[in-house]
Amino acid sequence: GFYVPGNIAAQAIGVHVYEAATAEVHHNVITEIHNDVINGNQTGHCVMVGNNSPATTGTIDLHDNTITYCQKQGVTLRVNSSATIVDNEIAYGNQGEGKDPGDPNIYASNGIVLRDGNTATISGNDIHDWICTPGAGSGPPCGTNPLTETQSVGILPFGATTSVTISGNNVHDNDLGIADYLNTSSTTAITGNQVVNNDNANAQVYGSASNWSGNTISGSGYGLIISSAGSDVSSVTMTGNTVSGHSNYGIYVDAAQRYAAWLSALW
Repeated sequence: GFYVPGNIAAQAIGVHVYEAATAEVHHNVITEIHNDVINGNQTGHCVMVGNNSPATTGTIDLHDNTITYCQKQGVTLRVNSSATIVDNEIAYGNQGEGKDPGDPNIYASNGIVLRDGNTATISGNDIHDWICTPGAGSGPPCGTNPLTETQSVGILPFGATTSVTISGNNVHDNDLGIADYLNTSSTTAITGNQVVNNDNANAQVYGSASNWSGNTISGSGYGLIISSAGSDVSSVTMTGNTVSGHSNYGIYVDAAQRYAAWLSALW
C-alpha cells in the first residue's frame, strides 16, 4: 500500500508507467493507494499509464492482478496511452484502511478510466464495488439517480478513444457498470460481458458510438441509458444481448443533456 499523510501535492500512485515506457505487470496485489482524506485531493491511483503534465505516454500489459482499495481510480490511462487489461480483480474504490467513506471532499472513484486517444483491450476482469458516497463532490452530489446525480463507474472510456474493446468482463455491484462517454470519433466494442446488479444503472452511452453484442444486462434500476451531449449524438447498435430484470427501464433513451452531473465522477 501507499499512503500520503496530508501532503496535498502528492499523487499517491501504486504503479506508474510513463515517458514512453512499456511494462508487464502480472500476478501482483496492488492495494491501499490513497492520499490523506483530510485534504480531499482527487488522488490515489492504483495503476496509472501515461502522464498529463508533462504529457507523456505509456504502455502496460496488466494481467491477473488484484487491484483494490484505490482512493480515486483502479486503472487510469492518460492521453494516447495503451493497455491490455486482462483477468484482474479491480474493486473497492475509496474504501479500506485509514479511509473515511463519509468524507464529503472525496468525489466518485472509478474502476478503469480511459482518457482521450487510448487504445485498450479490457477482457475477463472482475470489476465491482465502485461506490460514490452520497453528498460527495463539488458538483451534483452522489446519489441513486443515474440521470441527475454523480455515479462511480466500473469501466469508463471517456473522450476520443482510438480503439477500445471491452469483452467478457463481470461488472457488478457498482453505482454504474459500464459508461461510454463523449467518444464519437471511433466505435467502442462491448461484447459478451456480464453487466449485472449494479446499484443504479448497468450501463450508459453518452455522446458516443457503441456496438453492444452478446452481453447480459440485468438486475438494476436502469439497463442501458442512451443520451447525447449537444452535437455529440450517441449511436448504439445492439445485437444478441439479454436485457432483463430492471425496476425502471431496460433501455432508456434520454434527450436531456447530463454532462454536468457526471464531470466530478471522472477524475
